[in-house]
Parts: sequence; structure tokens; C-alpha cells
Amino acid sequence: MHKVTGRVWIDDFCKQTAQAGIRLYLLGGKPGVAKRAAEVLQTRYPELVICGTADGYFHSRREQSVLEELTAINPDILLVGMGTPKQELWITERQGQLPAMVCWSVGTMLDYLGGREKSVPVWLDNFGLEWLWRLAEDPGGKWRRYLIGIPGFALRDLHQKFANQV
Repeated sequence: MHKVTGRVWIDDFCKQTAQAGIRLYLLGGKPGVAKRAAEVLQTRYPELVICGTADGYFHSRREQSVLEELTAINPDILLVGMGTPKQELWITERQGQLPAMVCWSVGTMLDYLGGREKSVPVWLDNFGLEWLWRLAEDPGGKWRRYLIGIPGFALRDLHQKFANQV
């Protein structure tokens, strides 16, 4: 098995959605990132329909205006890039308010497309060391996830596995 990230599937996805006339809305990233990602995709795929963008850093009033915009525009697919687990929780908590046929959490894909995050070198990715690259690129923002969160998850997983065997 190997992982498939947004960096891998986004080009084929955009080709197919452009051909099918599927309308996308990009939501996430810091201010300007989703818009820049949309510009990059529109340059690559001029027929691609991106019907709107919004950043993922909003308070409740701004969030309400984004939800109203989504309802008015009614995209076919909403790509949400707020980071895990925030994006999944956001989608789940607003499930009844989101008009999109498909809501897809895409992690940092918008940051890659928008030029905010650098792509991991292929050789590091092939060895499963993307986490090390991310940590080196943004130690202040990623240390908690990689040095506390993941080991903590692994320990809880092992504890649950062995606790169930007794």
C-alpha cells in the first residue's frame, strides 16, 4: 500500500471535473491561499469551474457569510483544507448547512497549490519521512503534532490492542 495525497490526485481530478462541468468551491488556508490555489488551477485547467473561494480562518459571523455564500452558489464539490482533524469536524458539525453534493477534506493541498507549503522531496516521501520534512519546515507549528500527538496516538493504540487481549 502507498499513500495518495492531494499533490498526486489533484491534476487528474481537475481534468475530469473540468470535462464534466463540475463546479468546485475552495475553502481553507490562511487569507489569500484558497484564492491563489484557484488561480493556479485555473491557469492549468482554463475550463475548470471554480465558483468561489474563502479562507479557513473565520469567526462565527464571517463563517455565517461563508455558509450563506455556499448556499447561494451551491457548488457540486466543496474542497475543505483546514488541517486534520479541524476540517473533518467542521464538515461534520455543519453537515446540514452545507449544500455541496460532496464535501472533501483535502488537508494542506490548498497550501501547496497556493505556494504557502513546499512539497516534500520525493526521496523523503518514498521513505515515509514527510513528517520529518514538515517538522523541519515549520517546527513551531508542527512540533506538537509530530512529537506529542502521533506518539501519543500510537501509545493509546497499543494500549487498547493489548488491553483487549487480556
